[in-house]
Amino acid sequence: MTPTEKAKLYSAIGCENVVSTNYPKSFVENRLEFCLNELSILLQDSTNNLEEPMILLSSLSNVEATVEQRPVAKALHVHVTVGDFHVQGFQSNGEKQTLVRPFQGNL
Repeated sequence: MTPTEKAKLYSAIGCENVVSTNYPKSFVENRLEFCLNELSILLQDSTNNLEEPMILLSSLSNVEATVEQRPVAKALHVHVTVGDFHVQGFQSNGEKQTLVRPFQGNL
């Protein structure tokens, strides 16, 4: 379409890139959902000939994210939840030590 034809079309139907206001501000035009069941990251030391070369194990589970776009309100809504997040360190004798874990119970 030539620029002249484009200008003629937009003058007939309205301006270019104008957001329709026929919808309420709570109208969600686009919604993106993301789910990650489990992610584990293992840090190892391969320079030593150890039986257990593990240094650090980090695991993340049940991560859910939702992104909603509301163009009438010029808004973006993001909601993220994380089920569990654990980080464990390993001593040279192979003993495991919890460094980070979810909060459980009262202080």
